[in-house]
Amino acid sequence: MARILTKRWVITVLVLSATALLLLLVGSPFRAYETTRLILGLTNLTSSVAKGETGPLTRKTVTYQIGQQRRLGDVYHPAGRPLGGIVLLHGAAPLGKDDPRLVAFAATLAGARFIVLVPDIVGLRELQLRADNTLYVVDAVSYMKASLELTSEQNIGIVALSVASAPAFMAALEPEIQDDVRFILAVGGYYDLSTTLTFATTGYYHDGQAWQYHEPNDYAKWVFMLSNVEKLGNRTDREILSQVAKRMLKKQGADAAEFVSQLTPEGHAVYEFINNTDVDNTNALLAQLPSEVRSEIHALSLNSYELAHLSARVILVHGFDDPIIPYTESVALARALPAAQTQLFLINGLVHVDLGQNIIDYWRLWRAVRALLIERDRQWAHSS
Repeated sequence: MARILTKRWVITVLVLSATALLLLLVGSPFRAYETTRLILGLTNLTSSVAKGETGPLTRKTVTYQIGQQRRLGDVYHPAGRPLGGIVLLHGAAPLGKDDPRLVAFAATLAGARFIVLVPDIVGLRELQLRADNTLYVVDAVSYMKASLELTSEQNIGIVALSVASAPAFMAALEPEIQDDVRFILAVGGYYDLSTTLTFATTGYYHDGQAWQYHEPNDYAKWVFMLSNVEKLGNRTDREILSQVAKRMLKKQGADAAEFVSQLTPEGHAVYEFINNTDVDNTNALLAQLPSEVRSEIHALSLNSYELAHLSARVILVHGFDDPIIPYTESVALARALPAAQTQLFLINGLVHVDLGQNIIDYWRLWRAVRALLIERDRQWAHSS
């Protein structure tokens, strides 16, 4: 195993070195060096997590008050003077801001001279996909602007992983921070939650010409069910569906057949939607979901918002083989955003938000990371 990892590491270094040398001819030599260094850190996240490494920086847990709300988060400070700020949003994961891979990712970004704030988004940590998760993002950006060591000329951006992309864009449209969020990097995000759920339950997604199939990871659909059980009016429905979702998320299996007869029509509608595998039935089953569930799907779908009003510049990164959210969601999102402000990078070997063992699109990855560093250093003009 060590020999295989060493070989992969050598290949990675060689490919990135060749890419960096090529870009030296057309761009900033120091930024090319920084980009290569940052990618090497990203491709080495697994070993960094195993060793508990965070690099030459400090990580400090902070509490901050925004209005009536008291928030919690971790601040990662680089070894030198920060050149920009990032609010890093975790996805739907029980460990939230303390997930070891997220900690390593935040440390890697801090190594690139960003001061990084990772807010504790309670809803996402509790596997609750809710529109009000947006408030945590707004408050985090407000705190970074007011309290962390950045000048007014230095750029603040949001880096959002997976389902956190929706609250990231929704927050960036809020008037109180709209002009403060100067860039967004969304990795493995979505545009329309309905089509995302279609993929999560059936494995089918539409590439603009025809339906395509890719085996989905069941994690997304069970998180969705767990997110919505509290919207059901019947206590028995809530208890049964919550138990089923939690068992499936723990890979314990759950034979729910004996409980289905106890569900009310409302609970049964949720159960049937989650267990459907026929793409032709999806729209009808969506229409039968309880009204509160359908309203939340609408509120969490970015196609419900006027993205043309977004001030921030956007970098979208998605893997072709994503088993949680199909890459076509980032394609659709890119089309809905102002073209002059948006860059889309589709990458072979990116598995949702993790670099896989067979990452081969180093060129696209290199360009995506370089785009992030350009946003850090950009002299911002609101009209751009």
